Amino acid sequence: MSKLVFPKAACSLSLILITLLTASIAPAGSFKTIHIFQAWDATSVIANLTSDSNGNLYGASSAGGLQSTGTVFELIRPSAPRSDWTITVLYTFLGGTDGANPSGSVIFDKAGNLYGSTSHGGNADLGTVFELSPPLSGGGEWTHTVLWSFPPNGGNSPGGLVFGKGGVLYGMTAYGGLNGAGNIFSLSPPKTQGQPWKEKVLYTFSGGRDGQYPERFGAPLSFDGSGNLYGTTQYGGAYSAGTVFRLAHPNAPGGDWTQTVIYSFGSNPGDGTSPYGGLVFDRAGNLYGATYNHPTIFELSPPLDQSTPWTETILYTFSGLDDGSDIFSGPVFDRSGNLYGTAASDGQYNYGTVWELQPPTTPGGPWTAALLHSFKRGNDGAYPRAGLTVAPNGTLYGVTPDGGQGFGNNGYGTAFKLVP
Repeated sequence: MSKLVFPKAACSLSLILITLLTASIAPAGSFKTIHIFQAWDATSVIANLTSDSNGNLYGASSAGGLQSTGTVFELIRPSAPRSDWTITVLYTFLGGTDGANPSGSVIFDKAGNLYGSTSHGGNADLGTVFELSPPLSGGGEWTHTVLWSFPPNGGNSPGGLVFGKGGVLYGMTAYGGLNGAGNIFSLSPPKTQGQPWKEKVLYTFSGGRDGQYPERFGAPLSFDGSGNLYGTTQYGGAYSAGTVFRLAHPNAPGGDWTQTVIYSFGSNPGDGTSPYGGLVFDRAGNLYGATYNHPTIFELSPPLDQSTPWTETILYTFSGLDDGSDIFSGPVFDRSGNLYGTAASDGQYNYGTVWELQPPTTPGGPWTAALLHSFKRGNDGAYPRAGLTVAPNGTLYGVTPDGGQGFGNNGYGTAFKLVP
């Protein structure tokens, strides 16, 4: 496996700008395209795939389908060695009140229903939150239900969703709200089946020091063990370069959630700006994420007490050469503590990469970077913007919105698997 090792930066007061070597890096992973998207099944897939207990994969496309306004699809795992994955379109959006152009991932509840959001359509053409219920018998159609249509000033362009206690859904709108800078909302299920879900705006961004345009490209919020929510904003903050924020759970039922910026980007040279993707926790409570501009992978360590700030550490700085650039999605962990992700451009062929970071063998040591795949814009795809899904056996799954062999000039994208 070909790897480059770089020093781990110290704390936010003494960040080290890591510069990559310009030498070519040989890809180290075992890559395979499992589906080439076509106009009728899914195009422009920019959100992470979701796996069920059988290893089948589910996703949403922001375009494609009969009306070119998006679909929800299933990629069915092969039942025998050397057989092919197959795709089934579970729902095609009509572009009206049912919604249009889903941009976030779909997620399961315990009963096997899928939930997601659309960035357009609905009663005010500002997006929807929807549910897809599986058929009662094999071969039947999934049932689509709109749970919420975003009204004017209620936010628009919702992204990924996450479940909290009691089956409550939490999400964000990248734009809109009273200040046009985005909202955080909850959607509570009814006590009686068939009644409407109840939406509540938990926080409205001002567009200033508190942040602006939260997780614009569909990444969901992240929970800690106390029920607090964490996320990123593309802009805003103390230096107008983006933030990481916490939305603290109310102390009493029905109370207000409290928003706190735990890190503002742009204060230190080399820490990157404009985090687009989501965040992931390790077991010690540290947060990990990525920045889009001057791309980096960063770690935020919580303070010992609330009177001191979180500490930022840069784990890796992308050169924009063979390793890639334009990081739209956050990293993911495998069971061994390795971090994985995608870059949407550059690489050996300028069409993006899949990368790996291995943790140091001793505390405070360097993380080890490896290039797992460099996209060629052929059958493998191009410009991956979604993050990766890690299977229990460590296999990585992802999607690209471009490349493949579709009828378009550049193709409609691919789904792939990669064994590190």
